[in-house]
Amino acid sequence: MSTLPIEEGRTRTITSVVRSGARSWLTKTPALVAWDALAAILLFAATAPLAGIPLFDEKWQAAGVGARGAPALVFAALAPLVIALTGGYGRAQQNPVGLGRFPRLAVAAILTSWLIWPIGALAGWGIDLAQITVITLAAPFAWLAGRHIADKARRLAPQRVLILGSGDVARQVAELAARHPDRGLAVVGCVDDAGSWIEGVDPPLLGGLDELHEVVETQGIDRMVVAFSPSTDDRMLEALRTCDSLGVDIDVIPRLFDLVGASPSVDTLGGMGVLSIGGRRSGRIARAAKRTLDVVVSATALVLLSPVMAAVAIAIRMGDGKRVLFRQTRVGQSGRPFEVVKFRTMVQGAEKLQASELIAAGPEAIADLAETIKYRSDEWITPVGHFLRRTSLDELPQFWNVLKGEMSLVGPRPLRRYEVDALTDWQHARQEVRPGITGLWQILGRSEIAWDERMQLDYSYVRHWTFQRDLAIIARTAGVVLSRRGAV
Repeated sequence: MSTLPIEEGRTRTITSVVRSGARSWLTKTPALVAWDALAAILLFAATAPLAGIPLFDEKWQAAGVGARGAPALVFAALAPLVIALTGGYGRAQQNPVGLGRFPRLAVAAILTSWLIWPIGALAGWGIDLAQITVITLAAPFAWLAGRHIADKARRLAPQRVLILGSGDVARQVAELAARHPDRGLAVVGCVDDAGSWIEGVDPPLLGGLDELHEVVETQGIDRMVVAFSPSTDDRMLEALRTCDSLGVDIDVIPRLFDLVGASPSVDTLGGMGVLSIGGRRSGRIARAAKRTLDVVVSATALVLLSPVMAAVAIAIRMGDGKRVLFRQTRVGQSGRPFEVVKFRTMVQGAEKLQASELIAAGPEAIADLAETIKYRSDEWITPVGHFLRRTSLDELPQFWNVLKGEMSLVGPRPLRRYEVDALTDWQHARQEVRPGITGLWQILGRSEIAWDERMQLDYSYVRHWTFQRDLAIIARTAGVVLSRRGAV
């Protein structure tokens, strides 16, 4: 046991914890490499009948592998190298705005298959086209299964995280770590010279920077997150060097994280690291591509999903005999009002009641009151409405808004006039683009995300928009909708 000073006249007792070594071995890169290689060999064995031969035929000799077995081993050796080159290993694949792991693994499978052909031709191997085709299609799924196992292990054996700082950003880091267990981060507390520990509030203050070495040892810390502290730069640098000497990984939240975004480029100026942030640019071709995608997808969806929308309309009508569609004036791009269309999910009159409470509260209280009303709305939602919201089917009519050009597939959610009036100066940047059906806040938590964080995500979307990111958000939205995570 050890006792750390917290405030003058107070102490806090901490129980010594044996350091876990961060994560289960299943989450480490060597384990994934082994899985990827083994999966490739097993796929060759399983698809051998397509080539009309066993994996290792009569040419198997003590001196080496037969002509039919060699492609399997070469594929298994090449695949991890190609996966590494496409970003299939490491933390880079956890970018929340990225397309995710499957596309990278699919590209790796295709490239590895292409490499097998010239190697096989030079070596005189017999390579069957049908077998390689099946392996190329199946390999990404087999490799992805290994990563899902690693994700599960990461949740069961998370890294123990200490935050340097105790302010709002530190609290936000702790909340995000709890909301995204797939990152495998368990915040155990924070250290800060100027902070104060409050009973029952997480993350607790475990001590000042002078006690950092003892906190790391007693709490079994695997990772340190630097999240703003009033301590001097010299003190913080000394603390980080202490963590480094103890083998603790370090993450630094940049001071201007709203502007930096999720994927800044890293450069050097002499021996100094530099985060490079490009200016806001959106060319005409990129904007035209975005609008073309909106028109094609919305028109196709309205046609293909018309039977589903008809069934939803009938269910709503049979539920309480009231109108099917819900229409409401929202503020679109550059302040232009438009009428958003959704399937009705609440009893009639509920929206007016919500609006009256928000308007009466005033712009300063909208952020807090919006959170309260969001969780009170359950009493106003109809039985059919609960199902529609959990499955996001209530959003389908908005494809009509997209086709008309009032909305886009991806963008900040459209706000009501009194919500726009409550925006601060930098938050108004979200109104510079068309509102969207989906966006960053939907793939990162939906209703679990507080108002202020939504505004930060909207600003980040506008500031760092690219057509490729829109495609990534659309791809991620399907998984979020199916999982129903964060739906209210």
